[in-house]
Amino acid sequence: MLTLEERRDAVARTDRGVFSASVQESLLADDRIRHLRGRVAHAVGREGQIRLTLSTDRGTENLETVHGFDLVIDGSGADPLWFLTLFSQDALDLLELGLGGPLTGESLQEAIGYDLALTGVTPKLFLPNLAGLTQGPAFPTLAAWGCYPTACSVPPSPSAVTGPSPPTPPETMSTNRFDDDHTMGRARG
Repeated sequence: MLTLEERRDAVARTDRGVFSASVQESLLADDRIRHLRGRVAHAVGREGQIRLTLSTDRGTENLETVHGFDLVIDGSGADPLWFLTLFSQDALDLLELGLGGPLTGESLQEAIGYDLALTGVTPKLFLPNLAGLTQGPAFPTLAAWGCYPTACSVPPSPSAVTGPSPPTPPETMSTNRFDDDHTMGRARG
């Protein structure tokens, strides 16, 4: 078994942008999934959803749109902690309390559970982009997303330690990814 430092090194060397054609086809065919181009400018929780303001450069103008989601997955592959700047201080404090210490990339990676969410934090915050340390090298790549529904719906089996037993289902997850989108405004660029 690899040490924590060896696992960190393996994850750091993993290509995070690979995307298999079969996984891409599956994602594009799923009507519950929307692929949106732009940068997240703001995020807020409202009426049980995550409301994202996306800023999209359209040549000479910058278009901002608001979209509502039940679940948001970071597939950018760039800064894995990009979302922290969108959280209020209260939300950051809640994360630190759940983690039992300072909020760092390392502490977040170590706290990813079997369902790709932070352990000890409610409501659940799913961070598959940080799951490489606990799920194995290359897990955060987009190619692994074909395994994502299984990872979220089946808890780890205790059979490896105690013998076979049926898994207990995790809490019910919504499959509705969005409810609407509308133009918020246009800013000249």
